[in-house]
Amino acid sequence: MNITTFIAMGTVNTITLFEPEAKNILPHVFAYVKNMEQKLTVHQPNSEIMQLNAKAGIEPVIVSKGVFELLTRAYAASIEPESGFNFALGALTKLWRGYLKQGMLPPDTEIATACSLCNPHSVHLEPDGYRAFLTQPGMSLDLGAIAKGYIADGVKQLLIEAGVSCAIIDLGGNVLLHGQSPKQADGLWRVGIQKPYAAKGDYLAVCRLPPLSIVTSGVYERYTEIGGHKYHHIINPQTGYPFDNVLLGATVIAPDSTDAEIYSTQVYAAGISGMPNNHANIGGVLVGTGKQVSVSHWLLPFFELKDATYRVVSF
Repeated sequence: MNITTFIAMGTVNTITLFEPEAKNILPHVFAYVKNMEQKLTVHQPNSEIMQLNAKAGIEPVIVSKGVFELLTRAYAASIEPESGFNFALGALTKLWRGYLKQGMLPPDTEIATACSLCNPHSVHLEPDGYRAFLTQPGMSLDLGAIAKGYIADGVKQLLIEAGVSCAIIDLGGNVLLHGQSPKQADGLWRVGIQKPYAAKGDYLAVCRLPPLSIVTSGVYERYTEIGGHKYHHIINPQTGYPFDNVLLGATVIAPDSTDAEIYSTQVYAAGISGMPNNHANIGGVLVGTGKQVSVSHWLLPFFELKDATYRVVSF
């Protein structure tokens, strides 16, 4: 078994390979992740996304094929009715990030102005030539809620093309399982669900899973406390403020990591009603403020609660 850890996308990433010869693919994996990070980051002015943002209201920008594919999927999810996912939230996320770093809340007037710049319908995508255009001056994209999932799916494809039969791809807690577990007789992977506000690795539950992706949208790791209230990073596109609901975390399990990223944000925003109900192998674990854990019905036989102070209900 080969476990390799590296820093990218502002987080710790781990690739676990179970075949000795598989480590030869690692340089290609690192290069792919770094390349995609450089294209998608909002922290470098020369990234494709920042070039697109800089040309908002001015002219379309040609992006690479992979970035265009990601924009297309993000756009489709963003324009769904009442979707809590919105890839055009750049004006709001930048505003909140700047003020919270100073321990302050943005003024209502600035929030209202930023909200007016977050309409995903104002993003025009032209498949012919991979052209993208933000039609409103001042608007910007932020792909932080989907980029790791898309990149994880790309890493999995690299491993498949290299003949790797099983692996764990962990990009900052976004986990994608490839193949059957060689460590378990049943071939299922053991995946821990983090307990909110507990030490890293203190699991609320453990799930036995086939090769799927596991993504969590939660508010218990990234937040700033001001005046006794916790302000987290998941912004409500409708109000311009962080979501204020009874969920501490929404974990979604799906075959595709990009979809899992989208669904985890939508489910955190809407609760159980946000879960896709017509897709096989898609499930959820929703942790509420009252120590209630809601678990998809099909997942219950594979779900083991580790903290008896919580109560499990199915949906």
